[in-house]
Amino acid sequence: MERQGADVTTPVSPPDAGSSPDAGPPPAPEPDPAPDDAAEEEALWSAARSRAWHERAWLRALIAILVALPGGHLLRRIEHAAPVSAVAFAPMGRDLVSGAVDGSILVARDDGASRALQAAAGIDVAELLPDGRVVASDAERRLRVFSPSSTVLADLEMPVRVMSLRREGTRLVALPSYLAAASPPLVVDVAHPRIVARLEGHTGQVISAR
Repeated sequence: MERQGADVTTPVSPPDAGSSPDAGPPPAPEPDPAPDDAAEEEALWSAARSRAWHERAWLRALIAILVALPGGHLLRRIEHAAPVSAVAFAPMGRDLVSGAVDGSILVARDDGASRALQAAAGIDVAELLPDGRVVASDAERRLRVFSPSSTVLADLEMPVRVMSLRREGTRLVALPSYLAAASPPLVVDVAHPRIVARLEGHTGQVISAR
């Protein structure tokens, strides 16, 4: 028996998307991203440029370059057969000394003259004294004093590797390398080559002295 007054709701299926005049076309599926050839090529070139930059930087490190300030024009190129690890000016004038990781030391005079010295290991630090002597400390903890005629005047065994030499008169303050454990600076007498004092009292690494 049919019930009177009852609301009867009949489920209606949604119209087919293609048959309804009001419905827009379904969104097209997004295609898989195709390889971006230009981006990939640029990435390859970027890697190549990076490698080339590092190679140029490595080769450039074989040369100590002296430029004038102001202006920045090239004055001199001091070339080593291995990467340069130390450079220092003479106290007066424009003479300089440079050292490399193969133990080579070059003294370049402002008049164009030069002389070569050799240590047993890579040079950590070098200093050119006013009288023409050269002091150099290497990676094997040897501090050598060379005469103006290139003779080895002294060969001291240091307790640590040295990263800096500060001169005052006939004495040098040798700062231990920051690569080693903290150690006190050393005072070296270059007139009578020997270690004359250890500057005790610091609680950490000493990075500067005058």
